[in-house]
Amino acid sequence: MSLVLEITGNELSPDTLEPRADTETLVEAALQRFRDHPPRRILDIGTGAGCILISLLHEWPQAQGVGTDLAAGAVETARRNAERNGVAGRARFVQTNWAAGIDGVFDLIVSNPPYISREVIANLAPEVRNHDPILALDGGEDGLDAYKIILTEIKRTLAPGGWFFLEIGYDQSDSVPRLVENIGATPERVIPDLGGNPRVVECHMGITKKTLGKDS
Repeated sequence: MSLVLEITGNELSPDTLEPRADTETLVEAALQRFRDHPPRRILDIGTGAGCILISLLHEWPQAQGVGTDLAAGAVETARRNAERNGVAGRARFVQTNWAAGIDGVFDLIVSNPPYISREVIANLAPEVRNHDPILALDGGEDGLDAYKIILTEIKRTLAPGGWFFLEIGYDQSDSVPRLVENIGATPERVIPDLGGNPRVVECHMGITKKTLGKDS
């Protein structure tokens, strides 16, 4: 069982997505990037059940983190999961709209936002459409609404030279990197999930001449 699924399998709520193995791609990418210099402060925007932040804090015992979510039920669930996994003393969960009101500077920012376009939701598998909260699925007409807001918050809260990782939909490997470049950041690579679909964009603040790479 993956670290993400193992950590958060003990509690979910109606306000949280069921953790899926694809999200392990984001956690592993962040761990690889910071393998020689663990971050001190982590921000998880749209934390849900807290699986990403808790997994990272589990691996980096010196790090501290903040997780945000609009749903009060998700925030309470994440707090309980942090307590169960022994990282509550290093994790703070805040009910807010994305990162509104979050102060300070973070070395690492992660997010798995809603990215499914509104017209696609009706055609999702019943176990997803009927059980996962729509708030955590609906990315607006083009699936990009959340990214546009989150990237503005990342520009405000990410430390100079900091890194951020965004989970994306299988058809967003071009559109999300373009949004990243619009805030003056560089999408370094698009990382596939276990099924070979584009799943995570790894980015850092600042523009370089590097051509976006897509791992295979």
